[in-house]
Amino acid sequence: MGENETETQHDGVAIIGYGNRDELMSVRITVGSRRVTMALCENDRGRFLRLIDNRSRIMVPAAGIIQMRDALGTLESALESAPPPPPPPLPTAKSPGPSS
Repeated sequence: MGENETETQHDGVAIIGYGNRDELMSVRITVGSRRVTMALCENDRGRFLRLIDNRSRIMVPAAGIIQMRDALGTLESALESAPPPPPPPLPTAKSPGPSS
C-alpha cells in the first residue's frame, strides 16, 4: 500500500482508500483464496467501476453501476430462495480383477 492509502477490514472486506491517481476509492473482498478488488475510478472520459481479480479486469461505466447493483440484488434473492444443490455422488467401488 502507498503512503496515502488506508485500509479497514470487516468481514472479509477491506476498504482500501485510494491508490492510483485515477482511483477515488477501492474495496477488496476476500472469499477463501480469491481476492476481488472493486475500484471507483475517474479519468478524462468520466467515472467508472474497475473490477479486478487475479487474472481479469472488467470496467463498468458509472451509468451502469446502479444497474449492476440491482442485478447483484436479483442474483442474491434468487440464491437465497433456491433449493440447496444435491450432494455430490459417492464414489463407486471397483470390482476386483480376475484371479490368476
